[in-house]
Amino acid sequence: VSLEALAQTAEWYNTEKPDLDAPLEKKKDTFQALRQRLRWIRGTELNAKQQGRRGGRALPALVAAKFPLVAKFWEPPDANTLNVQQMVQLLHVLDELQHLVLAWIDFHKMFSPTQDTQRRGVSPRLGDLASPKAQAQTPMDYFLSLKRFRLNTKRWDALVSHLLKDDVKAMGLLGNLHRVSINRIRAQRHKENPQKHPKGEPTVFMQLLKGLEGQDISRTFRRTCYQPCENWWYTVFEGEGVIDAGGPFREVLHMAATELMSNALPLFIPSPNNTNNIGEGRDCYVPRAQECSTDALKAYKFLGQLIGGVARNNESLQLMLPAIFWKQLVGQDLDASDLKSFDVMSSNGLHHMLHIQDEGIDDAMFADLFDERYVTVLSDGTESELLPGGHTREVGFNDRKEYVQLAYNARLNEWNEQMNAIREGLAEVVPHVALGVLTWSQLERRVCSDVVDVESLKVYTRYRTLYENSKTVKLYWQVVTEMTNEERSQLLRFVTGRSRLPATVELFAAHGCSDDHLPTARTCSYALHLPHYSTKEIMREKLRYAIYNCLAMDLDTDAHADAWEDT
Repeated sequence: VSLEALAQTAEWYNTEKPDLDAPLEKKKDTFQALRQRLRWIRGTELNAKQQGRRGGRALPALVAAKFPLVAKFWEPPDANTLNVQQMVQLLHVLDELQHLVLAWIDFHKMFSPTQDTQRRGVSPRLGDLASPKAQAQTPMDYFLSLKRFRLNTKRWDALVSHLLKDDVKAMGLLGNLHRVSINRIRAQRHKENPQKHPKGEPTVFMQLLKGLEGQDISRTFRRTCYQPCENWWYTVFEGEGVIDAGGPFREVLHMAATELMSNALPLFIPSPNNTNNIGEGRDCYVPRAQECSTDALKAYKFLGQLIGGVARNNESLQLMLPAIFWKQLVGQDLDASDLKSFDVMSSNGLHHMLHIQDEGIDDAMFADLFDERYVTVLSDGTESELLPGGHTREVGFNDRKEYVQLAYNARLNEWNEQMNAIREGLAEVVPHVALGVLTWSQLERRVCSDVVDVESLKVYTRYRTLYENSKTVKLYWQVVTEMTNEERSQLLRFVTGRSRLPATVELFAAHGCSDDHLPTARTCSYALHLPHYSTKEIMREKLRYAIYNCLAMDLDTDAHADAWEDT
C-alpha cells in the first residue's frame, strides 16, 4: 500500500509539473527512472499477490544501479516471512523513496491552510472497518500515509529545521521583550484548593495567557530563530528578587506544563489508562471533551502556540500526552490501535465484541452476553450517543460491526473541537509546510525531549571549578546514578529551569562550605555550586532536599512582600 501511494504521488507531480527553482527538464530523466522503478515495484508486488510470492522478474539494471538498497532487498528468501533485517532494509528503501520525491513537491501548495483545515476531524482509518471513502484520495493524503513508515533520521530533522528557518526570513526585526508579571505564590495556593477557581485563573498558565494578550504571538514565539535572544518575553516574579536572564522564563514554561497535567486547570484529565493504571501511557492526560467554551478554546489555542514555540526554539514542555494527540497535530493517520494508547480496556472490549464468533458465540447467545445500546463512554465518563436515539436502540449480533465502527470513530474523534483549537495555534507558529513533513514522534521529541538518563546528562555537563576526577564530582555522579528519572528531572529543573534535556549543567565548587550547607544553583547560567561533602550519603540528602524544597529565586534583587499576601 505504501509503494502504491508513493507511486500515485509521483505520477501526480509528474502531471502537475510544479515550477521549482531548478528547470524541470534537468530532472526529467531521473524522475522518469524513479517513476519507472515505482511502477515496476508496484506491478511486481501485485503479481506476487496473485501468485502468493514475489514475481520472478529481475530488477531492471537501471534501477539496480541507481538504487542499491532496492537491489539488496529485491529478492528475499520468502516474501511472506521477512526477517527483522529485511524489514529494516525495506524501511530504508521507503525512506530513500520519500526523499527522492521531495524534490518534486511544492509543500506550500500541498499543505495549504485550506487543505489542512479540511483534514481536521476526518474519521480515522480502521483497517478492515474503514469504508472506501475514508481511504487516501489526494496527493497530500498519499504522502501523509507514508509518515508511519518514516525513519527518524537526521536528514528529516535537517529538512524541518531548514523549513523553519525559511519561514522567518520575512519577519523583520522585533522590538524589546514584553514584560509579563507572574505571581507564583498565588498559583501555588490555587493548587491546594483548585475548586475555588474552577477555570484556573490563578495558574501560571492563565496568568501568562493574560499577560501576553495583545501581543503578536506568532512573531513572539518565533523570535529566537531570527535574533540571538533566548527569551520570548521578560518574566517578572511578583514578590521575588530575580532578574530574568533565562531561568525565570524556563521556570514559567515548566510550571505551565505541570499545571496542564494536573487538576489545577480544567483543560486536561487523566486518561482511562492513567485512571485504571493499565496499558501504555499510564501517566498520560487527554483533553477534556466538555471544555468547549470560548475561553477554554482560547486557552487550548494558546497551548498550541506554546507547543509551536517550544518545537522550533529548542525549549521543552513536560507534557504527558498519548501518541494519538501528536498524530492529530501533524495530520497522521489513525487506526483502531490508537485507542489502546489511552483506553486499552475499551479497545479490548470492542475487539472482543467484533470477533466474538471466534469463541463460538452465535446470534442466539449474543443477547445473553451483551446488553449494549448505541452509546459509548468517553474519557471523562460521560455517555455519547452513536446514533439518534442510541440510548434505546439495542445492539444485535449482526449489528456489532456497525457498532464497533461507530464507537471507534466517536472515541478517536472525541476531542476534535479542542484539537482543532490547539492545531490552529500550532499552525500560527510552525508553518503548515513543516507540519506536513514532521511525524508525530518527531514533534513529540521536539516538544517533550527525552528522558534524563545519566549518560546523556554527563554529555551536557561542563566542569568549571571542579575537576572531573575529583572526589566531589565522583560522589555527585554516584548520587545522580542512584536517582530516579523523576529526581534527575527535578535536579535539571533546579539547575537550569528545564525538566528535560538538552540543557547544559556547569559544575562549580562552593568554597567555604561544609556538610551543613546546601548546594545552590543559578538557573540563568545553568550553574550548580556543590559543597565538598564528606560522604555520598550527606550529598544525597542535601541534594535531594535542595531540588525539592529550594526553588525560590531571590539572589538577584531584593524581594517584595506584597505578592505573598493572601489573594
